[in-house]
Amino acid sequence: AAATINIAILMLEKGENPWAAVNQANGAIALAPEDPLVHCTIGRAYYAMGKYANARFAYETALKFGPDSPDVNYYAGINYVKDGKPDLARIHLQKALSLGLSGKLRSAAESELRKL
Repeated sequence: AAATINIAILMLEKGENPWAAVNQANGAIALAPEDPLVHCTIGRAYYAMGKYANARFAYETALKFGPDSPDVNYYAGINYVKDGKPDLARIHLQKALSLGLSGKLRSAAESELRKL
C-alpha cells in the first residue's frame, strides 16, 4: 500500500492527472483501508480537481483513522476553507500546528489562519 500511495502523492506533487492519483490511491484502500494517508491522498486529489465535498469525505475518513496526524489536519483544514466551513478550518489548522506541522505546510497553515 505504501508504494502505491507514494506513487499517487508523486503524481499530485508533479501536477499530473488527479484522477490517476485517485485511482492509484483507491487501489491502496483494499490493502490498507484504515490508513489515514490513503484517505488523505484521495482528499488531496479531489481538492486538486476542485471537488471539495468529495475531498471533505476523504479527509473526514482520514481524520477518523488518524486524528493526531498534523498533515491530515492541515489538508482537512485547507479543504474546509474552500468548502466554506471556516470554523472547522480554524480548528484543524490550529490542531495541525499544535501537533508539530513543519516546513512549507506550517507556513501555509499560519498564513491561512491569519486570513480566517
